[in-house]
Amino acid sequence: MNKNFQLILFIILINLKFFIDGLKVLNSTLTLKDGTNVFGAVLYFAVIELELDSYIYKYDALACPNYQCSTVNTTKDCSCDYTNFSDCPKTANRDPSCSTCPIPTVEYCPSINNWVTVEKDIDYIFETNQTMYLRYKGNSSICEGIMARSYPIKGFHNLKGGSSPLEYLQRSLSNYRPQIYGVMNLCPSDIDSSGMKSWTQDTFFFTIKPFGNTDGRNVSLSFRITSKEVSSEPIITDSCTSPFPATHRCIYDGEFINEKSEASSYHFFVFNATKSAIYTIRAPQFEQPVRIYASINTQYPKLNGYGNERAEYSSIDEFENSITIYLNKSTILYISIEITYKTNYSLSITSQGYYLPVNVSSLPPKAGAYALVKSSQIDFGKGVTYDCDSWDTCQRFSVNYPFTDSNPLNPIPSGLYSIPNFYLPPYPLLDYDEELFLANPVKPKSFTMSVLVAYKLGSNAVTNLDYLSEISASLVRFKSNIFDQDGNAINNVASLTHYDLPCDYEEFSIINNAILKGDKLLYDVTDINTINRYSYMLDSLTIRNSWIGCNAKANSLFELNFKITNYTMIICDKNASTPEFNEDPCCNPNQKYFQCCNPKPKEVNTVELSGLSYETIQSKCSFPSCTESVLSQFNSTYVTLDFCALDNGIYDQLRTNLIQVVRSCKENSSPICIKDSDCIDYAGPDAVCDLMGHTCIPNYKFTDYKYLKCVFSQLDQVTTYNLLHKPFSFNSKIIDEIYEKYQKQDCITEGTFLSQRLQYRWDSIDARLQDPNKFYPSSYGLDDSHPIIHDTMYDKLFDNFKRTYSWSYFDYCTNFSICPWVYQNDYYYGFSNDPNSKPIMDYCNQISGFCGDCANGLKSFCNTFGYSDQNICEQTDYCVLGGNYLMSQLNMTQQQCESYGMCSVNCGYQCSFSNPTTYQSNCFVLNVNQTQCTSMTYTWDSNLSACIDTMATSKSQCTNHHWLNCTEKPIDECTGPFGTLFNYCSLQPIVCSTKEECENAGVCSDSYFFNPTNTQAYPFNLGKCVHGHETYRQYPSCEYNIDGYIENDSPMGCFSYTPQVLTKSDCESLGSNYTWWPPATNKKDCLKNMGCKVYATTTKTDMLPYNIIFNQMNQDECLGCYGSQNEYTNKFEWTPATWLPAALVKGKWYTPDPITNQFWTPINNLTTTLDYGKLYDDLVLAVDSHMTDQIRSSYFCRTQRFRDNLDSIACSCADTGGYRNSTCFKDSALLFGQVKPCSSKSETFNFPNGYIEISNSSVEVGCGDMLIFQLSREIFISTEGQSFPSNFVSYPKPDNFGLFNNNSAIVGTIIGDGLTIESKSINRILLCFLYSGNPDEKKYPILDFGCQDQDTGILHPMGLNVFIETQQNLDFLCSNITHLDSKQNYFPINRIGNEDWRNVEKKYFDQKTLGLLYTLAAIYLVVLVYGFYQLIIVAIIRFKKIIHRFELVHLLLFMIFVFLLVRTIYFFLLPSGKLSNSAVADYILVVLPTFFYFSCFTIIIVLWYVIVVLVLKNNSASNFSNRLFSMVGLVNFIIYLLLVAIVLVFQYTKDSPHEFCGSRIIFHVSTNKSQKTVSILYAVIQAVISLVLGVAFIYLGGSLYRAMRAASQGAKKGGLDIKKAHSRELKIFLLTTICSTGFLLHCLFIIILVALNEPSIVFSFIGLIITEIIPSITILYCYDQRTSLSLDITLS
Repeated sequence: MNKNFQLILFIILINLKFFIDGLKVLNSTLTLKDGTNVFGAVLYFAVIELELDSYIYKYDALACPNYQCSTVNTTKDCSCDYTNFSDCPKTANRDPSCSTCPIPTVEYCPSINNWVTVEKDIDYIFETNQTMYLRYKGNSSICEGIMARSYPIKGFHNLKGGSSPLEYLQRSLSNYRPQIYGVMNLCPSDIDSSGMKSWTQDTFFFTIKPFGNTDGRNVSLSFRITSKEVSSEPIITDSCTSPFPATHRCIYDGEFINEKSEASSYHFFVFNATKSAIYTIRAPQFEQPVRIYASINTQYPKLNGYGNERAEYSSIDEFENSITIYLNKSTILYISIEITYKTNYSLSITSQGYYLPVNVSSLPPKAGAYALVKSSQIDFGKGVTYDCDSWDTCQRFSVNYPFTDSNPLNPIPSGLYSIPNFYLPPYPLLDYDEELFLANPVKPKSFTMSVLVAYKLGSNAVTNLDYLSEISASLVRFKSNIFDQDGNAINNVASLTHYDLPCDYEEFSIINNAILKGDKLLYDVTDINTINRYSYMLDSLTIRNSWIGCNAKANSLFELNFKITNYTMIICDKNASTPEFNEDPCCNPNQKYFQCCNPKPKEVNTVELSGLSYETIQSKCSFPSCTESVLSQFNSTYVTLDFCALDNGIYDQLRTNLIQVVRSCKENSSPICIKDSDCIDYAGPDAVCDLMGHTCIPNYKFTDYKYLKCVFSQLDQVTTYNLLHKPFSFNSKIIDEIYEKYQKQDCITEGTFLSQRLQYRWDSIDARLQDPNKFYPSSYGLDDSHPIIHDTMYDKLFDNFKRTYSWSYFDYCTNFSICPWVYQNDYYYGFSNDPNSKPIMDYCNQISGFCGDCANGLKSFCNTFGYSDQNICEQTDYCVLGGNYLMSQLNMTQQQCESYGMCSVNCGYQCSFSNPTTYQSNCFVLNVNQTQCTSMTYTWDSNLSACIDTMATSKSQCTNHHWLNCTEKPIDECTGPFGTLFNYCSLQPIVCSTKEECENAGVCSDSYFFNPTNTQAYPFNLGKCVHGHETYRQYPSCEYNIDGYIENDSPMGCFSYTPQVLTKSDCESLGSNYTWWPPATNKKDCLKNMGCKVYATTTKTDMLPYNIIFNQMNQDECLGCYGSQNEYTNKFEWTPATWLPAALVKGKWYTPDPITNQFWTPINNLTTTLDYGKLYDDLVLAVDSHMTDQIRSSYFCRTQRFRDNLDSIACSCADTGGYRNSTCFKDSALLFGQVKPCSSKSETFNFPNGYIEISNSSVEVGCGDMLIFQLSREIFISTEGQSFPSNFVSYPKPDNFGLFNNNSAIVGTIIGDGLTIESKSINRILLCFLYSGNPDEKKYPILDFGCQDQDTGILHPMGLNVFIETQQNLDFLCSNITHLDSKQNYFPINRIGNEDWRNVEKKYFDQKTLGLLYTLAAIYLVVLVYGFYQLIIVAIIRFKKIIHRFELVHLLLFMIFVFLLVRTIYFFLLPSGKLSNSAVADYILVVLPTFFYFSCFTIIIVLWYVIVVLVLKNNSASNFSNRLFSMVGLVNFIIYLLLVAIVLVFQYTKDSPHEFCGSRIIFHVSTNKSQKTVSILYAVIQAVISLVLGVAFIYLGGSLYRAMRAASQGAKKGGLDIKKAHSRELKIFLLTTICSTGFLLHCLFIIILVALNEPSIVFSFIGLIITEIIPSITILYCYDQRTSLSLDITLS
């Protein structure tokens, strides 16, 4: 099938997800998983998931090339078996004719059984936290190939294997890149290509070492040995016949190629597949790294993604590189080998291997993911692909384990470590356990991959690495190196369909509950590695499908605003498939050795959540108002999460602060002394200067105490608190306590000879065995803080780094002795129990006494003056200079003695002849032997083994030969030439002769690199030819080549461990990158070399943590590095020389020790001293504990509130599984974190809407404790009291979130969410809340903080001085809080401007309202007085018995009086506030008087009705009174029955809110639906009654008026009193007109009053005047009882 046809077929079937070779892709989806916050970085992954119809298999290849083993013996087994501990090497049942098996080193058969013997074809599971040793006995009866497979289950490990038990001779499977599914082939052909001990017919030895488990946790792993016979068939070489480029070499099936290559080269091969089969290309590393690339389409394949030479298949692992693929017959495969360093390499390709099928879904997660690297790619077209060829190089694109719920964070993707300034602990310490919190089962028939498309770090904008649209349009291609269950190679191509994850609340709740379970564990974790691991796993749970779906659901409820924003941000803006990506320090961390990754300006398309999508909320969510509240909080929380993230360098800063303090406090060596007082600071008040060496006698107890005081006076108090686990104050008592706590047994020597205590050095046994004397010797130190000079040895090249102690056995301690009086340019010392020391002991004890000066008694070497006369000794002054006394100048004066002296160092060096010849010639004939020399009539010097032209006595005569005049050489070239004359010249010291010369001399610390003790292949002070660091082994370093070329590192650069050139000119001729480095001879030269000093990270070096190296940045780069601890400083230090004058001492006579009667004196003490190592380790743990608190606080800060809000939103708005009740909205008072501040220590605690700054003075003594909880302001929203409808005047609703003074007056409001702080022993903090402006500046212009009374729960202002600070473009309202209570709630507030806000009285109404209320009260009072006057008249009438019968008008007047009385009381009490929130007051003072009012007028209407209807119209006046009273009673019974019914219904339908939002009380307690109905009904009843009364007054009043008018006219005709008739007629008219108008208006007044939420006082004032006061006055006027006194009762 040609390519064009394939392309056409692909286009036709692309949407059908076509399949090839049997495998079907059932579904292929692309999902955006965004918003997962991991350690403060918001990550965005595009996850691709393919559902297949088959399991996926990986084939483990045992693919040795064809080989004929010459030593196979099928009849007799003479191989050596070292697997049996009790019979090692095995002799039982061994053929006696076989030679004895050797034991080359003790490791072959050690004295303890430290190994496990394994057998082939068995899957072993090992769990360990120590190095493990395995042994396997090979099958010597066949030409056996071995496959050792090892993959990680938990943790990480490295595997080595070979024919030797010595690790440095074994081949490695991995070193510093253990993220592999490891398969190692040990083939017979290996012995032809390697100096390593690889293949054997005897015993195979394997070493398993845990990797990165610094916390001591066990690692678990799988191990399996597979053994098969290697094919010995001859190679068929006729398959490569087509014309190929001349640069290519044919390689054949089963062929083994072994050749040597120069550095930085490619080798190209071509292979023609002679059959359709699985082929394995193999190029293991025996010396230097070898990379394999292969392609069907390009003839020069190179690393994936680079231009048109893109390889389809790559293998770029550390050591065991191979490619296994399926090829069809006649396929032409182009292969290239990339060589970085000069090395031997081997290459083979074979189809005759053994392939062990492994179901990927049966593997543990890490192993399954690592097994799938190299299996697929994302093809964007136009030659751009994403490949994952080695896990640690998979930057953005990763192949994932097929989880049911896809998780691109497990295993940890390498791309996360490329995010600039991102705090992420090393991956071995974050070992993921998918089962710990929530199981995620495997999804067997699926394939998953992911792309890190974007991230957001801190306040930076989202950094887009890729775009989802481009990935969505890409294709997924399989590379024919994984297989389906039928053995078919998978080479499918699949397109992608975008899929949005739904929000399933039930699944979301399962995830959330798992996180809550994990949160509980975090509270008690103190170990930094554990909390990092837990935090990462808990963060990773938020990338589960339902969580992402619900988070997307929450975001969909916002309105989005797209805009372009200018940011200054750290960003990697290079494409990962370009070379520029690796050259950018923001993309490739290794480049930070050469240049800085700094923020740069960038325009970014940003998306903001600009507001709520209310329509969506109403349609998608239950309880919309609650959801809106949560969403607003969700948005504000999301915006401020940036402040919860940890700075990338915070942990390094804490650790380097500790190590700087510890190092600065150590006394590295004794100071030079001239007199005892010079030693007081070093050894205490009783210090002694030993004039023999001008050094101070040490006093370790004094030194230890001094060290402790120095450390703990500078150490931050948090660290000390975490160390002691209790409050403390810095004093001598606490130092004593620490000193006593950290004691260890030690062997100490407090003298000037071997002044020592137990120390250790950090060293690699492997490095010293493999490359002895090629690296700097390791220095001894007291703890892990001791500085180490960096060298290539530490660059992840060797294993077995461990502590080597200066004393192995304390048994020897007290036996070590010296002879104090013997010192003649030599020391006499030894062990008392050592027979070899007896001659020295006997010699020492032969004298009975000696005259001398001993600084430390007999425990130090003495200046010895003689052995004969004690008297002369004690009467003589001796002039001592160093280790000598001026014997010829006895009895000098002190002045004479001190005129002599010496310098502590030499005054330079001069080049001279080491061993000058006896001839007067320095003309050497080079490169000839003795025979050649003499044959040319030259002279052979047997001492020098050199040929000399004795006739040439000057340089001009020495033609064509080498004139060597040492005195003409500069000191940095004082050697050579190469060969036997290498050391002919040497440096001789120039002794300082005067004090002035001495004071100009000194020592530069660069002398370390010019001392043969450290650089053993170099003569003293020979210059070094140095060059810059290069990216060897994927990080900047010096070169290390196993074939022998090794470089040492230095602050000036790299130089070869043996001299390659001897002069400056030869060095500079090597190229511009090379520089000649001479030793500094003066202070100026010493200090002129400046460099960028940085702390080496443990991820790139095997040094102890935080040792210093110099990178290759210039000053501007160094000091301009964002967020770094870089320091541009001198690379070396200058120590000035000291002039040491002679000292005049009185002779002392010394006798043997009175107990032993010997001068042979033990000088060591076995005692207890300060355990520096344990103390430092505990200090590191204390720092880690502090960091643990930071991590915990950061985690809770960025997760709890956000997660709680998201849970409420998901519950209310989920696509499936949500709840439709109030349980969705919970109390949200969640813990933000915990802080343990200490005295003299400042720190900042960030929370979502602000931060807390703790100053040096926040804690007076020791340390305090602080818990910070979130507190929503929603719980303080004001509510409306439930008053009965139609109140004429309602009390105004208090401002939401109001604050009160002691008079209960509202003086301000809360303007943001607050905190609850529980604190202990903390006096002062700076508290800052996020500030977005004053929402009511006109009413409350002053900004302040508010706190809550813990007893009453009332909020009140604190009256603080607040100020606004701006950080990261956000404003914060800040104030200093002093005198913190043990528990207090704090809020940001605004308040009134009155400075005397504390004494402001509470006011219910403004002045205008008060005036109208009191006016109404006065009017009612005036009318009330009038009514009372009428009642007095009624009383008089009754008293005088003017009227005897009961009159309805009297009841009418009484009812009017009661009505006016209640109204008067109501309006006088209303302004005082005593009626607020009182239902009884509403019923008695508002509702009941209204019905009294109705009663009054119904009496008139009933009376008029009887008169008009019954009397006037029907002329029925019989039983008038009974009928009248019955009707009045019935009407009022109905009215008051309605009143009671309405009051009862309203009272028992109070608002019981159904939208209960947890602590977010966003509802207003007001009229509910039932009450609203009652209110409307009540208003209707009042309106109907008013309307009926108004109409009745019109009809009945009009009828009565007409009747009265007719009666008046009749009276006029009859001559009656016309005046009274007119008066009655006028009153009827007034009552009819005013009351009908009043009640008709009252009808409208009541309806409007109920409709208004807050009725206007002016409206009520006018309405009451018209509808109540004027009609009341009218009644009182018309029924004025004064007429009754004259018996004018007509109207009555």
